[in-house]
Amino acid sequence: MKCLIRGFVLLILFTICLQIPAEATSPNVVISQIYLGTGNVVAAQAGTGTIAAVPTPASQYIELFNRGTITTSLSGWSIQYAAEGLNTWQVFPLSGSIAPGQYYLIRTTTTSGNVSLPSPDLRINLSLPVTVGKLAIVSDSTALDTGCPSNSTRLVDLLGYGNTLCYESRAVPAPDVTELLAPVRKGGGCIDTDDNYGDFSKVTPVFRNTSSALNFCGGTSAPRTFSLSDGGTTSFQSAGTGSILTTGYARIQADSTSVAPSGVAVYGLRSGGTLISETGVPVATLVTSGSLYVEVSGSIKTGLAITNPNNDDVRIDYDINPANNLQFTIKGSLTVSANTQIAKFLDEWPFVLGGVTGVLTFTASLPVGITELRGFMNERSELLVSTLPVLDSSAGISMLPAYVPQFAVNGGWTTELILINTLDNPISGTISFTDPSGNPITVPIGTVTQSSVEYTVPQKRTLKFRLPNSGATLLTGAIRITPVSGDRAPVPLAVFANVAGGVRVSEATVLGLQGTQLRTYVEKSNVGSIASIQSGLAIANASTATANVSLEAFQVNGTSTGLTSKQTIPVGGKIAKFADEIFPSLPSSFKGILRITSDNAVSVVGLRARINERKDFLITTIPVNQEVSAGSSAEVIFPILIDSGGFSTQFILINTVSGQTSSGNIRFRTIGGQIMDLPVQ
Repeated sequence: MKCLIRGFVLLILFTICLQIPAEATSPNVVISQIYLGTGNVVAAQAGTGTIAAVPTPASQYIELFNRGTITTSLSGWSIQYAAEGLNTWQVFPLSGSIAPGQYYLIRTTTTSGNVSLPSPDLRINLSLPVTVGKLAIVSDSTALDTGCPSNSTRLVDLLGYGNTLCYESRAVPAPDVTELLAPVRKGGGCIDTDDNYGDFSKVTPVFRNTSSALNFCGGTSAPRTFSLSDGGTTSFQSAGTGSILTTGYARIQADSTSVAPSGVAVYGLRSGGTLISETGVPVATLVTSGSLYVEVSGSIKTGLAITNPNNDDVRIDYDINPANNLQFTIKGSLTVSANTQIAKFLDEWPFVLGGVTGVLTFTASLPVGITELRGFMNERSELLVSTLPVLDSSAGISMLPAYVPQFAVNGGWTTELILINTLDNPISGTISFTDPSGNPITVPIGTVTQSSVEYTVPQKRTLKFRLPNSGATLLTGAIRITPVSGDRAPVPLAVFANVAGGVRVSEATVLGLQGTQLRTYVEKSNVGSIASIQSGLAIANASTATANVSLEAFQVNGTSTGLTSKQTIPVGGKIAKFADEIFPSLPSSFKGILRITSDNAVSVVGLRARINERKDFLITTIPVNQEVSAGSSAEVIFPILIDSGGFSTQFILINTVSGQTSSGNIRFRTIGGQIMDLPVQ
């Protein structure tokens, strides 16, 4: 590491000799983050109806990182600190080792904060000043003996912050005492240009230790290219065979004369060799605002993956309006480093929410990609994962009825209907349940049975109706949400779950897409056997006239299989079929596109069923896309990819633009934005 050499400065009356640090020679172990205890301020605003969410870390800490390619032993090494202006350095011996891409957390003094750190890898008794300081990693345990070290053979890394005279090239600015920020090394720790100022940025503290996901530096894999004809698709999957969890994100960039594809990532989670959960997550467009349904309660968690693909840090401000309290809003913010990603449940740092259900509205200083996931911890302590939508704040909200194209209740199934109001005023209307033929159907709603129920959803809040498993006979159908005259419809979201032997084995979220020309990915393999994959559709009539629907299967290269089907759906009715029921002669192993066209509006959701090694029936939903005549070349993102440690990711790209080819590349990135060497097949 090259440090700035401070020379002699001739002043008018005397000469001051400034401290002269030598170069720091590093085997790629660096100081990657320091948190000084700032931002711990009282932010509750009594009497205003607003509560600011300002959890703060309960300790100062120092983070180390191995940006190299080999494991480094810390035995005999030390982290050292000296007060500004003094030559005496305090020595704190290190222990253990740091693998490539691994973090090492050192907890120092406690603060008045209220959020505990993850388990530290080392505890030391050190209180770091907020305004000025200098830290060094040293390859032995002998105290440095100058104000700024001069023995380059011992100095591994040097960090100076605030008004110190000891630093590499330039000091890192210290956060203001009111700022809940930490100097964090860019690239998740990988960036090291021997300039403290340029290598660090002030962002929301990031909790990481040796158990955290690795962030490998120096990947060499070339981007994966794709070329999709009109109606074409491609699919490839991560190996998922490693024991160490790998996370990151994927950037999908179209060629300059092409259009970006749509897509879906299917995340699979295995435990002990058994598939326990799958969920399909749509590719994300980059946004600067949006709304989310959030729930953190009992066995239910909501998680967010946020990717900042920009070369600058991004600040995200959010409000949460709890469904059970119309007088209060929870406010918070976070800052995400350039080209990095965070993925956390909302009961974890930096959100630290508990016992809340409602609408989260956010704004970002630069475009970001966001994926929202719902986790349910079942009776076997297995995490069932499903996908929640990110709602576009700029999209118009219809005054026409909204539809959920599939619900299931009784016979082992439950459905929760969630109405989301993103408006600043209450909305009201009627919920109607109909069977596949379009006739009213009586279903259990809470403790009563009804075929319809009225609703009022307060401004920027949610309302939930639970359809319990209270009988042996399975009931299925569609749900219509009709606003009162002149009102807007809420966004309806259904969560249906399958219970077998007293254990919830599967859970899926349903958000129907309305249109008359739609496309979705379908796959079929080993139907009826363990590890089978079976795609399907649920289609509800979303108009006031009979819907005549045409279905056609296309191969991955966009050419028709010649397999077609005609379906007639009455007003209020729906169909739900697997692909091999729609097309009995569909090959036993098939990947491709299913095209849906209708003379009247329909609401559609894609389905994907699996039989796991326990013979549990697992189901998730697959996004459906509008078929469009003109597309965009703007970058899209999978905000999270997960591999190994029990996880795998299947990437699916779809061309939904008529008459055009979609070509470009997909770039896999680590959580720190570095090239990821991700094996896919």
